[in-house]
Amino acid sequence: MSSNFKTPLSVYVLYDKDNTKGSETYEKIYHLLCRNSSRPFEDGLDIPVFFRTDMANQIPPIDINFSNKTIAILLVDDNMYCNTIWDEYIKELLVKEDNGALKIFAVKLSKYAFDINPLLQEEQFICLKNENIETDWHEFQIRLYDNILRYLKSYKVGQKLKLFISHSKKDKDHLGESTAISLRDYLRSDTKLDSFFDVNDILDGHQFAQQIQSGIASSLLVIIESDTYSEREWCRIEAISGKKNNVPSILVNVLNGVSSRTFPYLGNMPKIRFNGKWDDVIILLLRTALDQYYEKEYLEQLVMKCDLQNTSILPVPPELMNLINIEDNIKVSSINSIYPLVSDSRTL
Repeated sequence: MSSNFKTPLSVYVLYDKDNTKGSETYEKIYHLLCRNSSRPFEDGLDIPVFFRTDMANQIPPIDINFSNKTIAILLVDDNMYCNTIWDEYIKELLVKEDNGALKIFAVKLSKYAFDINPLLQEEQFICLKNENIETDWHEFQIRLYDNILRYLKSYKVGQKLKLFISHSKKDKDHLGESTAISLRDYLRSDTKLDSFFDVNDILDGHQFAQQIQSGIASSLLVIIESDTYSEREWCRIEAISGKKNNVPSILVNVLNGVSSRTFPYLGNMPKIRFNGKWDDVIILLLRTALDQYYEKEYLEQLVMKCDLQNTSILPVPPELMNLINIEDNIKVSSINSIYPLVSDSRTL
């Protein structure tokens, strides 16, 4: 990669040298956001992830010029809280954050974590049920993905990620509707995510179709594939709307009988069989969204740097729907498309 090419995002994991789980946690976050080095042929997000710790009474600085946006993840345990070196280092990070150079996310791993620096707001902390990343790993992944996505997409303070839950209400056993209700309730009680669920989220006096399509375009899409989903016109419209707007989408399979047809545009997206655990579904959706958004920004910079004329960007592997969208939106005689491969394509 060229030395003056910046990635859209880089992540630094900061932990005290006496944190016995620090190195292990860094490795897990590296595998989560970059790639698993023990599985070289498995696709990763390829977000650069580095670590910083206190060695020889000093902590190496964070390179804020490596990427367009930089995240510092502080693993605040008792060791970091009691270390004056970290106190000074965090003060410097807060100055950089005030200048817009990076974003700090602190993980509360000590009952004293909130007191590590008065300028580090409680809202910046990822607070886990047991203050233990290892035992709260699924919860940590959801909170981490959520925070990174909102930062990458420049969300306003307090603005939540929203999930559009597409489902059928016409199953004989009402499985599609009951599953959607279960997901909505989980989002409200166990996450900081929002949802667009059904007619109750449609404002009076506004066109139904426009609000549905607008809701999808501004959300992440969860498709609940029940027995009658593909038969329902509005379900198909919602799925197509997600494709047209390049909305990160996943399919949750809850089939409980015979489906009379399979809607072809339910393909080309991650699919998971619902096992009763919504955290697995949410992790897959947020990871899919982060992969798609990061890939899109990366490829946009690549197109600009290489001055690639008449080039469209597909954040997902191509299919008929997004190829048709390219032809509709770009009226030129010759169009080139670039899109991510399963293997690592980020080399200049």
